[in-house]
Amino acid sequence: MSFSVEFLKHFSIEESNSKMVQITASIGDLMEKAIKEDITAALKTATDVNLFSLDRIHSWLAFLRSKVRNRVATQGVAQVTCTGLASGETVTVPADAKMLTTRGVVMNQRQSIVFSNNQTKAVAFTNAVKKTYEAVYDEFILIESEAVTLDGLKITLDGVDINALSDYLDDYSAYNGYFATYFNGSLYIKIYAGSSSDGRRLTAHPQGRQVTVEYYECDGVIGNIDQDSITGYQDSYLGSGGVNQAVFQITNGPLSSGADRPTRPELINQLRRVLFVQRSVSSVLEYTAWFLARPEIGDVLVRTDEQKYLEWISLGGEPTDFTPAAE
Repeated sequence: MSFSVEFLKHFSIEESNSKMVQITASIGDLMEKAIKEDITAALKTATDVNLFSLDRIHSWLAFLRSKVRNRVATQGVAQVTCTGLASGETVTVPADAKMLTTRGVVMNQRQSIVFSNNQTKAVAFTNAVKKTYEAVYDEFILIESEAVTLDGLKITLDGVDINALSDYLDDYSAYNGYFATYFNGSLYIKIYAGSSSDGRRLTAHPQGRQVTVEYYECDGVIGNIDQDSITGYQDSYLGSGGVNQAVFQITNGPLSSGADRPTRPELINQLRRVLFVQRSVSSVLEYTAWFLARPEIGDVLVRTDEQKYLEWISLGGEPTDFTPAAE
């Protein structure tokens, strides 16, 4: 029902026909229309995934624990033939040996490989370079790196490997392990102490403990190479006799697995997939209502008192007897 209909109910027929009342009613209708349009626009901006700012997309994805990748490393397999050695002689090419390409991109051999003369082997390589970060854990981990990739992450707490979190918010393992995501030039990692009731390795309380992160950096799309563009190893390798230098012939197929960080449309699709497929909601409005009703605040996951209590029991704490207080 419009403003003017309700407004004119307060006047007699003669009064409602006056020019002043008619003008006031028309102005009221226009104001009501403008207010409805503003409210609709604000609601759409607040709930339409396609209109979310980049910060808000990242915030929602972090809240839903859907990790945002950064770059993806180029990786592949080359056929390497070794010659130049004496009969019975071998040569060892170590892991992380650098392989040069015609485009200036450097590849890293993934494993140590032993060759004998005239032997051909399949050699796995990648454009990713291993890095290590060590610190005392304090609330979260932040590693500034434009080139980081989330593939191959390994995190230890006081020397013990910990798991990545479950993708399901309501699963017990959702609070047992680490969550990693990339945003604005940095890798963020949050570690959650967990309960042993999910059947996985228990993650201890991380605060104040020594944490080590093994991660990789890569060139993304720039690391992609054409067929037979690997020219050889950067270093020279002598055979086991200490005299003969190994000669390598390398062939490779074209590689395009390297990728840069996702674009805004890709992130929107990722959020839509999480909302409408993984969580099976019918609309963002419905999900907004669910979001506001959750025991989490903002884009930071917090555990309920019940979850903290169960975690305390799993860590060996004694159950609290509330009977005396009740009596």
